[in-house]
Amino acid sequence: MTLLYLLDQDDDSGRWAPFLGARPIAELRAGAWRIRERWERALGIPAAVILSNRVSGYHELDEPAVRPIGPIRGPAVIARSDFAPADGPAPRDAELRRLTAAGRVVAWLVPDGGVWSGPAADGPAAEIAGVEIDGTFGLITALEQLLPGDCAAFGIGTGDPLPAGSTVLGNPDGVILRGA
Repeated sequence: MTLLYLLDQDDDSGRWAPFLGARPIAELRAGAWRIRERWERALGIPAAVILSNRVSGYHELDEPAVRPIGPIRGPAVIARSDFAPADGPAPRDAELRRLTAAGRVVAWLVPDGGVWSGPAADGPAAEIAGVEIDGTFGLITALEQLLPGDCAAFGIGTGDPLPAGSTVLGNPDGVILRGA
């Protein structure tokens, strides 16, 4: 059985403040879903572990265990937490070793018997759609890009009548209402 590991890479730049050290990046929301949930949906497998040297021992509700970054035996997928897949399944082929977005590796596919020892850029790759998240403020960009598709997945769409007395600032075609 293939296991999913989410990789929270070390980052001392401060771009993930105030979350870095408080909770895994994989547990932050990008649109309506947490980054972990987006990877689980894209790959069709639940997350087994979050790899992080910053939040060792973190546990809350239904999140997977957190353990320090280290070698992983396959079969496994190691997915970056600073990338949020868009809707739709990720490419899955027995020959693939990497998933990329705009040429950057966002996940490594480790075959049965293989070992992942850290990020590498070798082996066959396939592109995956999604949003690169460059720190805390990148979550806002992800929200803008991913939320319309998330709402559509719930069956919520534009075209619902605006409540009386509403004022829309900007493009009214972007208003999503049902149950708001």
